[in-house]
Amino acid sequence: MLSVKSSIDNKNVLKDFINLPYDLYKNDPLWVPPLRSMMKEKFDKKRGAFLRSCEAEFFVAYKNGKPVGRVTAQIDSNYNSRNSNSKGFFGFYESIDDVEVAEILMENCEKWLKDHGAVSSIGPFNFNINDECGFQTDGFDRAPVAMMPYTKQYYPELFGKMGYKTAQNLLSFVMENVTETPEIVAKMSERINKKVKGVTIRKIDMGNLDKEAETILDIYNEAWSDNWGFTPMTRYEIDELIRSLKTFADPRVIYLLYKDGEPAACLVAIPDLNQILITNRNGRLTPMFLWNFITKKRALPTFRIIIMGVKSKYRKMGLDFLMYNEAFSDGLKTENYKNVEMGWILEENKLMVSVLNRIGARPLNKYEILEKIF
Repeated sequence: MLSVKSSIDNKNVLKDFINLPYDLYKNDPLWVPPLRSMMKEKFDKKRGAFLRSCEAEFFVAYKNGKPVGRVTAQIDSNYNSRNSNSKGFFGFYESIDDVEVAEILMENCEKWLKDHGAVSSIGPFNFNINDECGFQTDGFDRAPVAMMPYTKQYYPELFGKMGYKTAQNLLSFVMENVTETPEIVAKMSERINKKVKGVTIRKIDMGNLDKEAETILDIYNEAWSDNWGFTPMTRYEIDELIRSLKTFADPRVIYLLYKDGEPAACLVAIPDLNQILITNRNGRLTPMFLWNFITKKRALPTFRIIIMGVKSKYRKMGLDFLMYNEAFSDGLKTENYKNVEMGWILEENKLMVSVLNRIGARPLNKYEILEKIF
């Protein structure tokens, strides 16, 4: 027998919501267990950055009393206000391969969204486009890098049976065993430096992180403002980013670029901490995990570029090549970084896709955003 319970104000059901993926993926060696403590904070209405400013409900499906699926329904008021629409969103979807489970979950999710004035259901977003998003559709032979999703192969088919259509495809580009800066990056950077004057690039100052993060977010929010699905970061999300950078950042590969003294572009990369998390199968903060985290963080071989943005007035100058050049050069100088992942990128962003193809990056992972109009 199938049943669904909502969990945002029910501690026992919320516990099932958090625990379900650890059971669902327990035999998948490529799945990276998230830290339970981080999930508890994200799903706390008083501490979670998204939930402090937007509405959401959590649903867990049970089959004969056992948790077999979960999903969130959320209204991103910041997105809807900015775009003058009434979209609804879903996220954190997980379930067994059973269309009846998927249907009962999404029926509850869609009803909640309709009751809150939504005209569609779009996702998955965990909780919005500034976090993990999309169902994976390619690249199942490799573990995900930090802050990228890893989902079951059957999810898109289940949602197709429920009337969901593709809204966007996302790509993640990879370069492996890099031993030198790609030739085209080095040549383009040399040419741009001769042509474009007044450019300076520096690494982030971790001692002044609050101010640095504000600069990064100002660039990010302006540079990405015209992108599909964009939602500007709230004050709570900025604070969350600052805390994350303090814990996870590698200042050797985070850059601010200035043109004539004005912040014009940024590139933020983080080490692929998933290579440590993947060994911690129960997701708990044990002494062994903390020791591995402290001792191995600066020796990880892969970094992921999570933010790369150029303000609109400075585009078409080649500033992106200058930042890629810095990232490759400094990353290789660390003696540990050999691989870089760049994503996600909208598949329809032909300019960025072209740039990444030119520097030799390969789109190894693909993700799909789905939508259903009510």
